[in-house]
Amino acid sequence: MKKAEVAMGAMILFIAMLIVTAATIAVFFQVSQRMQNTAKEKSDRSTQEIISKLQVISVFANNGSIGKLKNFFIDAKLAPGSPIMLLNNSVLNLQLSNKSVTLTYKNKPCVNVTSAAGNGYYTNPVTSVGNFSIIYLETGNNYTSGRIDNNDIIRICISSPRYVTTLEQVGIRFTPADATANYISFMVPQVLVNTITQLYP
Repeated sequence: MKKAEVAMGAMILFIAMLIVTAATIAVFFQVSQRMQNTAKEKSDRSTQEIISKLQVISVFANNGSIGKLKNFFIDAKLAPGSPIMLLNNSVLNLQLSNKSVTLTYKNKPCVNVTSAAGNGYYTNPVTSVGNFSIIYLETGNNYTSGRIDNNDIIRICISSPRYVTTLEQVGIRFTPADATANYISFMVPQVLVNTITQLYP
């Protein structure tokens, strides 16, 4: 009788240990799966932030010889490993000391025009809205207008709604429809004497 009771107790203890072990393994696998999914999400976000940005090469402006700047040009290319970037629905914000300008992409020549109906880039001096243009300085084998490919180098052409003067802080944010925004900031030099004024880097 005592042996049977001991055997029964041992059996119950063994079963209880199996249940605890099974529960521990299940919890371990759930935690492991959660950690793996979280790590993948973070990795995907990090990769997107790295590969979805333009790499700004330089920013310059003209009209420097008259002591104030009006038209700005941004030379850029895709960051290494980046996928194709579409230009449709892209938005560019020009931030001046006293106003913010919102410009949308238009597939027009890189020529400053005096109205929105013109065949070029334009910013309304009253409403501070308008459009920017892009030209291709270099094109790769897969060049297609309206997008940026790996071997393309582009020039973004924008116009300020007013003249920008010396020592003014200027910010430019370029936001493609399918990628992460780029932001750069610079101060206009204290002396403007050259027709072309280098602003960044």
